Amino acid sequence: MGLLLSVNAGSHHEPRVVILRYFGDKKNKNDVLGLVGKGITFDSGGYNLKSSAALETMKFDMSGAAVVCASFLNLAQSKSKKNIVAVACLTENAIGGHATLTESVITSMNGKTVEINNTDAEGRLVLADGITYAIQKEKVTKIITVATLTGACVLALGENVTGVMTNNRDFYQQFIQAAEKSQEST
Repeated sequence: MGLLLSVNAGSHHEPRVVILRYFGDKKNKNDVLGLVGKGITFDSGGYNLKSSAALETMKFDMSGAAVVCASFLNLAQSKSKKNIVAVACLTENAIGGHATLTESVITSMNGKTVEINNTDAEGRLVLADGITYAIQKEKVTKIITVATLTGACVLALGENVTGVMTNNRDFYQQFIQAAEKSQEST
């Protein structure tokens, strides 16, 4: 997980990847939902340092991983008839003598290289390695990622809307129906 490690490089704390597995549909072991969460326990922005005002809430940049783990636990405790694997990628994005520099080229878990143009774009890096892990190692067939990509979403959509991107319209419709059923959408 070279991308996760590159985000972690400036931290004094080792990164962690938490894997939670629940198989409630043993007849369909090849149908596994992956939940992948961004868990940046503190995001300074790295060498592309955030402003003082923006730093005040960066301990919450781990909310994606918290939501993924809480959702997993709820599904498992309610004895859901689904197969679920949750992947929480946990680290901080700090400045330090070993921190990743802008213009560094890093190799991801899937072997592709990524040039880091902004060290404050760490969420997509940890999610990329988390998604690769979920697909390659856990054999998930569908994935939902959860992240606090607040800056980009707030600029594009405002503060009262959540951004959703998909390459599978059928799965998206199932997702929206579930959100409406649980009163999570308007």
